[in-house]
Amino acid sequence: MIVYLAQKYLANTLVFAAAFGLLPVLFGGSLTATLVPALFWGSAAAAGYTYWRFRKKQVWPLYDNLRRPPVILLGALFLAVQPLTLTLAFCL
Repeated sequence: MIVYLAQKYLANTLVFAAAFGLLPVLFGGSLTATLVPALFWGSAAAAGYTYWRFRKKQVWPLYDNLRRPPVILLGALFLAVQPLTLTLAFCL
């Protein structure tokens, strides 16, 4: 079940990061300057969106056997994406 949650979260992260990265570029911003903030805010928005979608579909009771609240699970996924954000920040 945690793999399904991670898949949905990472897919949502990519969608939000693409949206947050494309909008400034369309209005004249630099792609390299917007990539790192887009990934950070995309992952934060994906955590909220994934929580909302799972709550709407009433899927969270399936995760009760993990004995961790949804906020902890999504927070751990958010923190798991941040090394990629830091790597991109140092490389770009």
